[in-house]
Amino acid sequence: MDDKITINDLLNRTEKELNEIETKNKAYGLFSDYDGDDKVISSLEMQKIIIANRDPNEKKILTKIPKIDWLIDGFRPGQLVVVSAPTRHGKTSFCQTLTENFGEQGLNCLWFEFEVGADDFFQKFRKQIPIFYLPKVNVQNSLIWLETRIMEGIAKFGSRIIFIDHLHYIIDMANKGHSNNFSLAVGVVMRELKRMAIKHGIVMFLVVHMKKKFKDEAPDLDDLRDSSFVAQEADIVLLLTRGQTKDTDNYVGKKILTNEVAIAVEKNRRTGKMGSVKLIYKDNYHYELDENHEQ
Repeated sequence: MDDKITINDLLNRTEKELNEIETKNKAYGLFSDYDGDDKVISSLEMQKIIIANRDPNEKKILTKIPKIDWLIDGFRPGQLVVVSAPTRHGKTSFCQTLTENFGEQGLNCLWFEFEVGADDFFQKFRKQIPIFYLPKVNVQNSLIWLETRIMEGIAKFGSRIIFIDHLHYIIDMANKGHSNNFSLAVGVVMRELKRMAIKHGIVMFLVVHMKKKFKDEAPDLDDLRDSSFVAQEADIVLLLTRGQTKDTDNYVGKKILTNEVAIAVEKNRRTGKMGSVKLIYKDNYHYELDENHEQ
């Protein structure tokens, strides 16, 4: 068998390459005139669009907890904020404090509280329940339902701050026994929540549980439950821990939780600032402490 390349082979190859180049040039010609919404533009043009679409009356969304606001520099539309803590360390109550503080700034919050009934949930606020909004009935495991209620809240009440308590109520738990599938399911949900935040221009606070095994030291991103996608997709991660002391009154030496709370900003995609803030939980409300533990 003769393996030598003939002149005809070279001519055929050259003709094929020329045809490919011609086809490519035609495609480039089409793209040069492309003017769709997703066309490639310069950074300067994009900056002009951002400035033109910016609401001149838009203010930073502040927690009214000074050190947190200094670290985060206010929340922005399109952000997905994860709030996590060990069980009984104050995830929901901290979000309720934020709801009160946002309400005082004229910001209408929309709540999806899946874990407890409305009566128990309302009892955790101070005596005067702030104005916020929530579905009359919650539907679990449905991102479509969740997004339509968010759209309703925006249309009816201008709700741009969303609280979801908590992540596992909007995930199909059928794959819980298959760790790989469930981790992927968590990732898909996190990606969808982030998409909603950007699409609808909202700030979404998502309560997430921690692993059951809790260390004596302060928690970190690795302690978030079920999937690394939780931290990866979040713009900001806030981790809460309550102080602990020994039960000396009953002489058993058992550790009991105190009302002192440390909130760590563990991820901060926008400013990069991270740090810890000391609070005290008193009368169903979180107050910031100074270094001397004075309110």
